[in-house]
Amino acid sequence: SPNLQGVRENELPANIPTAFRGELLRELQTEGRLAHTGGMFHLPRHEAELSDEQKKLLGKLKPLLDSKQPPSLGDLAKTSGEPLHKLSKAMPELAKLKVLDRINDNRYYLPEILDELADQALELAQGGSFDVRSYRDVTGIGRNIAIDVLEYFDSKGYTRRQGNTRIVAGSWRNR
Repeated sequence: SPNLQGVRENELPANIPTAFRGELLRELQTEGRLAHTGGMFHLPRHEAELSDEQKKLLGKLKPLLDSKQPPSLGDLAKTSGEPLHKLSKAMPELAKLKVLDRINDNRYYLPEILDELADQALELAQGGSFDVRSYRDVTGIGRNIAIDVLEYFDSKGYTRRQGNTRIVAGSWRNR
């Protein structure tokens, strides 16, 4: 299944006894015959690929998401003409495949746009700590979305909130 990242331990075939699964997986990892990423086991060189349907959907959504303030999931459904229930299922899958970043249940970013927003946080941090208002002003995004983005950065260890301000505390995407 080229569009899957791999399998979880509990998804292994039933003919592998549950009692031996963990040990077998660890042994295969130690031998370099299996890799473990995000809770999924896969062949070392395996990279999940988008299905044709996912490629088509992403092609349709990319222009709509190409903004520092992309639409919410509901607005994206209205603008794209795609049913909300379809997007609610497809968007998390695209995020798992790392072609989108899921900020919260309702908002997704293209990775390159989120990289720009991370760079802007870093620039602000050159002068010390910064607050939501200064981040909002520099990025040109709305206050609520600025908070969502900064909370996402906090969750990834890139920024850290200290009272009403933030500092850049880590690296963004291992740069």
